[in-house]
Amino acid sequence: MPKLMIPGPIEVEPEVLAVMAQPIVAHYGAAWVLIHDETIRLLQRLYQTAGDVYMLPGSGSLAIDTAAHSAFHPGETVIVADNGWFGHRVHEIVTATGARVVRVQSDMRRPLNPDDIAAALDKYPDAAGVAVVHLETSTGILNPIHAIAEIVRAKNNDILLLVDAVTSLGGADLQMDAWGIDLCASASQKALGAPPGLGLVAVSPRAQARMEARPPEARHSWYVDLARWHHYATGEQAAWHPTPVTMPTPTVLALHTALCRLFAEGIDERMARYERQARHLRDGLADMGYELFVPEGWMSAILTSVFAPPGVNALELRDTLLRDADILITTAFDTFRTRVFRVGHMGGAIQMGDIDALLSALRAFVPVGS
Repeated sequence: MPKLMIPGPIEVEPEVLAVMAQPIVAHYGAAWVLIHDETIRLLQRLYQTAGDVYMLPGSGSLAIDTAAHSAFHPGETVIVADNGWFGHRVHEIVTATGARVVRVQSDMRRPLNPDDIAAALDKYPDAAGVAVVHLETSTGILNPIHAIAEIVRAKNNDILLLVDAVTSLGGADLQMDAWGIDLCASASQKALGAPPGLGLVAVSPRAQARMEARPPEARHSWYVDLARWHHYATGEQAAWHPTPVTMPTPTVLALHTALCRLFAEGIDERMARYERQARHLRDGLADMGYELFVPEGWMSAILTSVFAPPGVNALELRDTLLRDADILITTAFDTFRTRVFRVGHMGGAIQMGDIDALLSALRAFVPVGS
């Protein structure tokens, strides 16, 4: 199997994979609730929140969909700021709730500008929410969520701030409570270091109260209604059956193991390792004459986007690395699909030796000085 150096799903540590080979356990019962609740506590620690966190079978997009459909009513005004492919997806998801979406678009090769969001809030003071992407995975740009949250909170403390942290959770600084984030969606298969299969949503007390206040007849989903998940997590059945649906228990166990390994390494050390690996990769790329897709100061430490060499199709480069070096990278989207490739270097399994192997394979593809 190839070494996964894509933005997700990522390479998984052997210890995490081993958990998934164990016999299947039920998604209810006292023993399961202990594992479930401990995994939730680890996620709260990572989100840096005292609020509720929910694990849902599905993808990161499901987590965003759940957060949006639970928080926003049809007809409400929601400001969506986007600067890339996944920002476009958030726009589509929020539009599907029936909300009146005000779109604030930025150049995909630049971070979101908090001043643009402030201007939109001035124009639409009745907005019920703001939705943004933290790490725009299509480009590698880390958007200034802290500054955006400060603006939202200063404009109107009742506005709900929804953040797509599908890629960034565990891979970049994210302080949900301290920054004033209300709904924060993520997924198991990226910087958390687990297999795909779980969408995650963290919810502030402000957002939880808003969702609980919505009458049952105004809720337009059964599955993606966080008020229902809250009922199961806190009601009488929580000690035996804390979720409304069957959980993929092997994936939850794998996520639990990955989180334990992350905290055993230390979140600060994990972040520092990401910085070292990113620096080594980007220095090596610069030595070979590669150009980063966006300035490094705007790019996250867990994902690098790079222009292919002049005259080289990025798809051809991707396929050659897979065939000759057994390393899988990926390309960009839309008009940049043949011009830009992306390298994911996140999770516990990717180490400096993997960065060296990739650089060596790239040197073989385009020798230095050619």
